[in-house]
Amino acid sequence: MAKKTGSKTPAGKANGAGKLDGRADKKLDELQRRIAELEAEAKSYRDRLLMYEQLLDSVRDMVFVKNGESQIIFANKAMCDLYGMSQEQIRGIVDSAVNPQEYTNQYLVDDAYVMDTGNTLVIPEEPVTRYDGLVRMFETIKSPVRDASGKVHLMVGISRDITDRALLEEDRKRAEKALGDTERLFRQMAESMRDVFWMATPDFQSFVYVSPAYETCWGRPCKELLQDPHSWWSVVLPADRPELTRKFEDLIKAGDGNFSHEFRIMRPDGVRWIWVRTFPIFNEHGDLMRIGGITQDITERKDVERRVNEFNSMVSHELRTPLTSIRAALGLIEGEQTKGPAETMDLIHIARIESDRMTRLINDLLDIKKIESDKLELKMEQLAPLEIVEAVLSSQRVTTESNIAMRADVSANDRFMGDRDRIIQVLTNLLANALKFSPKNSEVVIGVSCVDGNIRFAVTDHGPGISEGEQEKLFVPFQQVDSSDSRAKGGTGLGLAISKAIVIKHGGRIGFDTKSGAGSTFWFELPIRQTLR
Repeated sequence: MAKKTGSKTPAGKANGAGKLDGRADKKLDELQRRIAELEAEAKSYRDRLLMYEQLLDSVRDMVFVKNGESQIIFANKAMCDLYGMSQEQIRGIVDSAVNPQEYTNQYLVDDAYVMDTGNTLVIPEEPVTRYDGLVRMFETIKSPVRDASGKVHLMVGISRDITDRALLEEDRKRAEKALGDTERLFRQMAESMRDVFWMATPDFQSFVYVSPAYETCWGRPCKELLQDPHSWWSVVLPADRPELTRKFEDLIKAGDGNFSHEFRIMRPDGVRWIWVRTFPIFNEHGDLMRIGGITQDITERKDVERRVNEFNSMVSHELRTPLTSIRAALGLIEGEQTKGPAETMDLIHIARIESDRMTRLINDLLDIKKIESDKLELKMEQLAPLEIVEAVLSSQRVTTESNIAMRADVSANDRFMGDRDRIIQVLTNLLANALKFSPKNSEVVIGVSCVDGNIRFAVTDHGPGISEGEQEKLFVPFQQVDSSDSRAKGGTGLGLAISKAIVIKHGGRIGFDTKSGAGSTFWFELPIRQTLR
């Protein structure tokens, strides 16, 4: 048998090599799998990092990360935009060059505190300079970042722009200061006033302020009123309580906060007259928030009014009554001119004219007092315009010295409601003024017409007219047109003021048309269907 030739490998050795090759392949496979896993993890990390960066870039607050040397290793888009830098430019810097050095120094101090202590630092307000030099205010939170061993190796910061909020806070502080100053000024003014100033809730169930003058006016402590809002009522005279109660009820019901009233209180030193006026205090929405009021002791004024009333009564009874008798006697004597010497009759004529003037003066003074106290009463009846004009003309005598003619021009026959005596008084006043200022040999015309549903009475003269500078004095009590002619004519200056009050009381209006050097027309209009005021 022939022997095989060639190399021979021991069976054991062949099997060992195969096992080695298998293990190598297996390790290689594991290594490749690990590399794939690491690559997948790296990709996942990069994806997450990109997602976080995009997320942080969408945040309006500034987000940044710094290392132990305070160098910026990451900044989101908001911070890059504020500094006007790209990510590449901002990475590695300590702070922007546009920031003043004192700002940067403070940032370094704050960073060192977080890195050294490991504590979070909250900075309520700090300035940061924008790329264009504009300083903005930020609220910043700086927090430590620890490694696996717990050592602080990074710091993350979040900064929120609070400039607008800071401005609002400054405005609020300024407003509070202004309000405080105003309140102090108000209190100083209120506490220096002799009158009582107070504020209450709209339902008067609580007083929120009362000035110290209350203690003088009421004779009771302010503390008592603040504790018991009804304590002031106990000193009001019982006779005055029903009307005062009605006034306050109407005030609360109306909800407008306005009313005024006079009443009496009993103090240890006697009865005192009190005047109170209220006014509303609204909030910014127009809602009634408080009722303010001023209370005043008017006892002295009431005493003066009482004395004036007594004087008026005395004038009416002690002067007007005998003067009327004197006028009547002089009129009778004057009517019998043939029975006395001419000189005597001239004196009697002058005395009768002066007594007429004194009677008109007294009547005017009494009328103006009635008007001021709102006690002018009207006796309304149906009146005919022509009858009124005839009554006025018949009461006036044409003076032979001036030779002034009077003429009526009545084109309206509509009857109207009015107080006959008062309408005659108004027309007589206007006619008397026209006669007073008319030149000799001229004419005065009383016209009556219908204008827009009103009866219009007009008195036209050909006098000097009224200059523009003197017109504002008309219809004002005790005021006269200030010219040499008017001073020569005399007068009380009450006639036009009384006439205006009477016309307004009838629901009408009064006025004049004038041209300097060309005469004047004084007129008044009354509604045919009367509405009293």
